[in-house]
Amino acid sequence: MAASLKTAYFTADDGVKLAWHEMGDGFPIVLLHGLFSSAATNWIKPGHADFLAKSGFRVIMPDLRGHGESGYQTGAWPKTILTQDCRQLVEQLGLKNWVLGGYSLGARISAHFYWENGHPEMLVLAGMGLEGLTNSYLNLDLFRRAIEQDDFPQVSVERFIQGFFRQSGCNKEAMIALLESQSPLSPDQVSQISAKTLVLSGKQDQFNGSPLKLKDMLPNAAIAWVKGDHMSAVGQRSLAVDIVDFMKKS
Repeated sequence: MAASLKTAYFTADDGVKLAWHEMGDGFPIVLLHGLFSSAATNWIKPGHADFLAKSGFRVIMPDLRGHGESGYQTGAWPKTILTQDCRQLVEQLGLKNWVLGGYSLGARISAHFYWENGHPEMLVLAGMGLEGLTNSYLNLDLFRRAIEQDDFPQVSVERFIQGFFRQSGCNKEAMIALLESQSPLSPDQVSQISAKTLVLSGKQDQFNGSPLKLKDMLPNAAIAWVKGDHMSAVGQRSLAVDIVDFMKKS
């Protein structure tokens, strides 16, 4: 039987209503989903949240603003708005000792959170390579083309992203504002992330740069591999198994 799922809402500092989902009890882990996705798509439907909950963890999964059941504001987004939302949720829940993890965009937010809002016990950076943190514009033009244009070959990365974006129901203007709000970490900043960190990647995933280079740059990191590329790795059951193994060994 699946663990019970709770959904709740809170109001961000700028008045935007944001959703978060929770399963299980025990040591808390906050998981952030990727771009054009949601907590349901990345963590709940693949069974990751249920596996973590049954393994003794409290799994907390916000929908990033502009995604899932969360709202968004119009106009430009402040550079730190996504980490601010995460900080506010953590403070509202009164978390003291906890793990922060994310997939792709969620991993980038997690790394920025380390610098802007204090240090969680451990980090899980999934679907992320070194260049995805140090060059936040790595795929910016690709994503913008995919959501603004419509003249791509049927078999193309842009067409795949476009289909994923349309399926997500995200607002185009909100996603462009999100893309333009991204900022890089310097290599020096990355090298000073001293928290125990799991770099978790698909074996064929180089979309956000090199996971191995990211692991080597971090002073206290381990790496684990699952099947698939950037789009398919997040759905692999072994992804949750690797997260549980990492947290129980750390």
